[in-house]
Amino acid sequence: MKALRLFAAAALVITFAGLAQAQAISEKSKSFLVTYPDGSKETVLVKYQGFVDASQQQQGSASKPFEGHPIDDRHCTWSIKTYVLRSVYFVSKSGQQGQIGSMTHTFDDRIDNSRGPSNIIQATGYHVTCGQVQNQIDAQETAAKSKLEAGFDQIVDSDSATVEKDLKDLLHPVSLDPN
Repeated sequence: MKALRLFAAAALVITFAGLAQAQAISEKSKSFLVTYPDGSKETVLVKYQGFVDASQQQQGSASKPFEGHPIDDRHCTWSIKTYVLRSVYFVSKSGQQGQIGSMTHTFDDRIDNSRGPSNIIQATGYHVTCGQVQNQIDAQETAAKSKLEAGFDQIVDSDSATVEKDLKDLLHPVSLDPN
């Protein structure tokens, strides 16, 4: 029972060690002056943020033949997600922002990968720790960041017509002018 509690605690530590927080690497904003049929006006801000969210987790354990675990079945799983988040806000005269939730959109790209045994037969002669593939993980994360940075403006530019159409459909303005 004690060994089971130690295993559960170790698995919990490894799982939490694999969690990461998304890192913002690019940002761009556009604002529009909305004029309504009654003549009133308000500002709408469209904000694009590019994020990289990487996580990794090592599962399994080293061989411990005298503790009932005869094979080394360690393997490393990682995920790298890049995405651009579009958020749209009404901006008051005092500068306060209120999000228009229905206009939120995510453009994403994902890399999921793993190294190590996928079954008990492979585990008899093959194991991989996250430390052994860390250079590969880092290289994939760097490549994903570069890809996002290179394509960020294209994503924003290609969304411009869509966001303007969606704003017109939602707000029914007389005019929607870049501000």
